[in-house]
Amino acid sequence: MKGLIPDQAFKRCVRGTHPTIYVNLFISFVLVFGLVNQPGMLGKVAKRFGEANINIDYIYGSVMEDATESIFVFHIAEAYFDRIQNAFSDL
Repeated sequence: MKGLIPDQAFKRCVRGTHPTIYVNLFISFVLVFGLVNQPGMLGKVAKRFGEANINIDYIYGSVMEDATESIFVFHIAEAYFDRIQNAFSDL
């Protein structure tokens, strides 16, 4: 489903390809960070969440050994999105 916007992906998943297959689908908003690929950077980001008293539900990410940047996905409660809007501008 590369290149689909969320609404299109949702419709495709729910519709499915077989009329007797049902799909349970949960949509959740996440934060995506492009981080400099250097030791301790993920820790710095996690520390900022902690300083703001925001619990991280989960994190997953991807990085290549020789890459200069890595991508990490963070899930937090949506109620906290506004609280952290400017907390990472200097990283």
